[in-house]
Amino acid sequence: MAAESEKPEFSVAPAAPEDWPWMLRRYERTAWESLTPDLRRRLSPRDVRRQVSAQVEAFRSAAGDSFAAHVARNRQGKRAGFIWVQENRHGFTGEARAYVLEVYVSPTQRGRGLGKRLMDWAEEWARARGLRRIALNVAAHNAPAKALYESLGYAVETLRMAKELAGGD
Repeated sequence: MAAESEKPEFSVAPAAPEDWPWMLRRYERTAWESLTPDLRRRLSPRDVRRQVSAQVEAFRSAAGDSFAAHVARNRQGKRAGFIWVQENRHGFTGEARAYVLEVYVSPTQRGRGLGKRLMDWAEEWARARGLRRIALNVAAHNAPAKALYESLGYAVETLRMAKELAGGD
């Protein structure tokens, strides 16, 4: 048996049923954090929780083998992060691609290479399926995540902008 110091810092394996409540709570939190201040004023955490539950149920039930959820654990076996990825088609080209739905790294585990490890896993998953492209969305104000993705070779394809219209009550 390998000594504790010889084990990889993180292991990544398919999510088990008992991992889902943990992942959902963290997804709810990151979904809330990704909202702009204006959206946070207009929505409640309960609204976000409802929407997150509906989204997750939809892609878990409809995706079949085109959806994968993996959990990262630290050397002590504690959950440290997760990634959800699915195969979908580009809206204009119809090209099949991998799409990262969510990536989460526990705050205590950030800065230790786990985000890169999870993204590397997603790219391996995509290649194994014969996919040649991978995409994701990131909140405009999430500078650490944007820096990670850029360091891995990701580039901005589209930039969604919004404006609140006066008198729209």
